Amino acid sequence: MKEKILSLFYIFARMMPAIVLFYAGYVKIAAPMEEFAYAIERYRILPSLFIAPIAQFFPWFEVYLAVLLFFGLFQNAMLKTATMIFLVFEILLLQALLRGLEVTNCGCFGASKSNSIGLEFTMNIVWLALLILASIKKPNFSLDSFLERRFSNEN
Repeated sequence: MKEKILSLFYIFARMMPAIVLFYAGYVKIAAPMEEFAYAIERYRILPSLFIAPIAQFFPWFEVYLAVLLFFGLFQNAMLKTATMIFLVFEILLLQALLRGLEVTNCGCFGASKSNSIGLEFTMNIVWLALLILASIKKPNFSLDSFLERRFSNEN
């Protein structure tokens, strides 16, 4: 019984950050690209030449990463990638706090939804903790394990 509960917890630990990434990407895709570009610009770390391409690419990257992570396809790589993404988010938020930048919208969930940088920083720590936990013990409930069982039985 305890193993089953732990297994469900590890599945939850993988799926929750995936849901957050999916929602964040979807909201940015649905909004005009300029809104996210403006949010990126407020961090003052990238040359303006890179802002528009990142604003166009990154929301789609979040959505694809989220889908793969949610279903557990390429699970190890997706867990590591999502962990790195959330670490980068933390560094961006922390540098904005330390530099005293007036970032009124972190850009996490588009321009329509904005939390304080402190709240987003704290929430990202939660998502990072869940991703790290999910990396420790990968449950059998994933496409990776399904495909492994499926094709290892054919031999």
